[in-house]
Parts: sequence; C-alpha cells; structure tokens
Amino acid sequence: MAHPTLGFGQNSPKPSCAKPLYLTFDTGHMDIAPLVAEVLNRQKVRVTFFAANERTRTGDGSLGAHWAPWWKARAAEGHEFASHTWDHAYWRGDLKGVEPRFRIRPSAGAFAGREFTWDAKQYCANVAYAAERLQDHTGKKPLPLFRAAGGKIACNTQINRRTRGELAPLLELIAAEGIHSWQLQITVPHGNAADHPELILQPYDFLELFAELDPLIDRCEALGVRLWPANNLGYFGPLERRLRKALRTHWRGCTAGVTTLGLDSDGGVKNCPSLGGPLNVGGNWREHSLRELWQESYQLGYIRKRTRDDLWGYCRECYYADTCMAGCTAASEPLLGRPGNNPFCHHRALMLDREGLRERIEQVRGAPGESFDNGLFRVIREHKDPAMRAAHGPVQIDEPRVSRAVEPTGPGYPIDLTKLP
Repeated sequence: MAHPTLGFGQNSPKPSCAKPLYLTFDTGHMDIAPLVAEVLNRQKVRVTFFAANERTRTGDGSLGAHWAPWWKARAAEGHEFASHTWDHAYWRGDLKGVEPRFRIRPSAGAFAGREFTWDAKQYCANVAYAAERLQDHTGKKPLPLFRAAGGKIACNTQINRRTRGELAPLLELIAAEGIHSWQLQITVPHGNAADHPELILQPYDFLELFAELDPLIDRCEALGVRLWPANNLGYFGPLERRLRKALRTHWRGCTAGVTTLGLDSDGGVKNCPSLGGPLNVGGNWREHSLRELWQESYQLGYIRKRTRDDLWGYCRECYYADTCMAGCTAASEPLLGRPGNNPFCHHRALMLDREGLRERIEQVRGAPGESFDNGLFRVIREHKDPAMRAAHGPVQIDEPRVSRAVEPTGPGYPIDLTKLP
C-alpha cells in the first residue's frame, strides 16, 4: 500500500514576487569577496554592505588600504554601505547606572579579545569611524544605519559516546564566551551517524548520562546559561521538570507538523527540520500555499493525527504513552524504520533497570548513502547482569518495522530481514 500524497495539479500558477527583498553582507576575512562581487555583478543584484575593519587573510584589514579599490568598485556598481562598528565590537551586556554604559569586547583591532567598559559616546564614535572610512574608500555617503557586531549567541551540542565526557568542561567554555543558551541533543542514527553506530548512545547509557546531567543543570543556572533540551532528550525521568525549566512544561510529544515546520533549500516543506525524505516532505511552497500543505498533506499531518494505536513495543504499554507518543520521531524512525517505539528514553531505562534489565541497539543494515538516509537497528532487551545475560540470552528483541510508505498508519509489522538489500 503506497502512502497518500498530495494531489495538487502540476499546472498550479506560481506566486509572483512583487515585494522588494533586501540583501545584506557583513565583512569577514574577505577571501571570498572577489567571488561575491563577481556573482552580484553577473546577476545584476545590488546589496548593502555592513563593514568593520576585521582581520583579513590578505592585506591590512577589511577597511584597510589594500581593500580600498574593491570598495570603490562596489560603489561604482551601485551598492550601498553602512557601519558594522570599526573594531567589530561585541556588546556583552549593559551596566547599571545613570549614564548608559556597556561591556564591550572587540573582535578586531589592537584590543581584540579584551573586555572594556564603554559609554554611549565611545560606542557611537566606533560606529562613526567605520562609516567615515567607508566614505573615504567609496566616495559615497553611507546609509544612516549600523549593524551591531556579533549579537546574542546560542549553541547546540550533540551527545554521543565520543562527546559525553566533555559536557562539563564545554559548559565552562560556553559561559566564558557569553553564550546565553545551550541546546543538548543526542546523536541519532541518520546521516553520517548512521555510518558510525559506535558513536550512538546505547539505551542503557541513559542512566549514567542523566546522572551526569543532574549537576550540569545546576551549573548552567549558576553561570547564567539557559539549558534548552532538544526534543530527543528525555523523557519523564526525575530530572524532567528541571531539564525543561526553560520551556516551562514537561515533554508533551513530538511537535513535527504540530507546531513545527522545516523548509528545504529547494522549497520543500517538511514536518521537522531534522526529518527528510518523501515520508516527511509534504510538497513545495513554490507550487502550493503553506495552508494547503499543512491541511492536506499526509506528511505534515501524520503526527497530528496519530494515536496510541500507532505505537508499538514498550512505548505502546507505557504509563506516559498518550502524552509522550514515543518521543522524538527523528530519533525513532531512523533507528527502527518506523516511529512509535523509542528506546532512547530515561524513564524506560529506569523502569527496566528496576527489573534487572537493560536495552541495547544493534545495527542490521547500513545506510544506503543518500540524503537524510538511515540504517536499521534492532532493540535487544536483556539482563543487566553479565552472568545472567550469558546464561539466558535476550529477553526480547524488537526488529525494525516496515516504513510508513508500506503501512501509513498503525504499528506496522517486522521487516523480513532476509530480504534487506
């Protein structure tokens, strides 16, 4: 049985683009500046350049004498210019007081990497100096605009068997750099990770992982770094409330196609940025409106419409099944070929541990080498005691199941492993 697809006509009119689009560039090491200029000129596109005097790989800085002819040529082509501060000065925070004062860290110039306190006059002077140099180079008055350097930064860390022991020292580096939010997510077996199953956390690793996260949560709060757990990290263990404090809620199920959309570079609209392939891409926004795709495509609506009857394995009988719905689809589907059963779960690992059991995953097929591809794994439940494992073998094995291309809804059924390519 083939999965349902959109039935929109092939001759749907494409929307016109009547509104202006403003394209801007910031300076950097300037290595690709000649290529940028060549492409913009060839395509007859005019942009606004925001410039700071940043360190370059060639010459004496992006607003130095070496690059003056380049800037003059861009002015002749009709581009616009504005300041990006002279020293590419990062705003680090406001200081309390009557007069506005800021913590500033330049990332260019003689004082790069050092932190200073500036008042409004000093900051405005740094903005103006870059504008003056731009006018000298281009002969054109810059726009009365400026773009702040840097900005608030968040970062994302993958947790796997290689990185797990580095989380605590990494947090100290993150805080020292002024990063305000830190998203943690486990590495899941699709893309490059599907070719390296040795990197993937085993489900029984979650007991130690969450014991390590416990003090890390407190340290994040002490350092002023907001911890932001990704959708594949959880669920319903004793750390759930503290882990999701920034979200002000507990885990409420996968948001793919519920409150989340992803856009591919070719215009494809999918239910989640982390998912790909025809089972998750509902159509193209160049051909259909987002409303049409949202309301009519199977791919975008699958998560919204599924129930406990679509779950299988341990997740179907779990106390939290109706709320959790087997956790993150981007974790379970690439693992077992079908969503609905997710061994990457703290609650599940704890419950099995109480019974003297654990789970591990074992690859049965490698990834085919395509975009957003995945391998296939089985889940093996066994005794946690080595002697018991040796004596009795597995307690249960969940084999991978047929994809939603074969069975669009429901729990599916196990794949015939003898027919795998």
